[in-house]
Amino acid sequence: MFIQPTMDKLHALKLTGMADAVRKQLEDPGASQLSFEERLGLIIDHHWSWKENQALQRRLMNSNCAAMPASKTSIGSTCAAWIVGWYAASPLRTG
Repeated sequence: MFIQPTMDKLHALKLTGMADAVRKQLEDPGASQLSFEERLGLIIDHHWSWKENQALQRRLMNSNCAAMPASKTSIGSTCAAWIVGWYAASPLRTG
């Protein structure tokens, strides 16, 4: 099976995290021992985490935290409070 057309389609669909997970599974010889459902679950989990990380990076870049000087005081007070507040109100938060 040619994987490159599939990888191209994943990138075209903006499923970059999923494409990265597929690539990592292809490089891991132990992944072939997993069932289809396990491999699919790992790919989806990887993409979900990638997407959440991208969103957090975007929020940090758009916040005042990106423009603040990097001192322990400023990072410890404002940015940490902002991140904790965002996470507490996040619709992505489970449990």
